[in-house]
Amino acid sequence: MKEEKALEDYLEAIYELSNEGPVTVTKVSEVLEVSRSAVSQMLTRLKHEGLVSQPFYGEVTLTEQGEERGRKVSGKHKLLVSFLTYLGVSEVTAEKDACSIEHVLQEETIKRLVDFIKDVAWK
Repeated sequence: MKEEKALEDYLEAIYELSNEGPVTVTKVSEVLEVSRSAVSQMLTRLKHEGLVSQPFYGEVTLTEQGEERGRKVSGKHKLLVSFLTYLGVSEVTAEKDACSIEHVLQEETIKRLVDFIKDVAWK
């Protein structure tokens, strides 16, 4: 589970960074607050799983499958941050909690949370 969480954190970070411009190992390491060598190791795994591509020391890009997974995790994260801040949780705490929660909630739970927000919280 811990490895899956890390994988999703990387995909989310790469997805978000790609919306801002070219993604580099250094940018990913800064966002995730890990070493560049840790990023390089995870990128090797992500490449092996067909989720990213990166020419030798070049820009990191998500494959179609990687982008889909990154978008999904990012969407869960944003949904959870919005919901938690709606409940009155501080932005800092909501960010931290969303990072933990986004990896364990099942799709059914996320769907119900979206339905609740549409029907009750943000009318």
